[in-house]
Amino acid sequence: MLTPTQVITPPARTPLLTPADVATYLQVWEKTLANWRSQKRGPKFLRVGRDIRYRDDDLEHWLTDVSRMDED
Repeated sequence: MLTPTQVITPPARTPLLTPADVATYLQVWEKTLANWRSQKRGPKFLRVGRDIRYRDDDLEHWLTDVSRMDED
């Protein structure tokens, strides 16, 4: 049981990335990301209300998977 002076610190989370952030990072157009989303390709994304967001971890996992496919 917690006492009133104890503070629970949530795990550190990376901020969600916008399509503009991801497009800049990947050096592709935002429209390319939109096309990938509609084709069920590209990194995983979230809908936050009407907005699209990406988790940094999902982006890194996708990049790892893509680089592995290039090695085959």
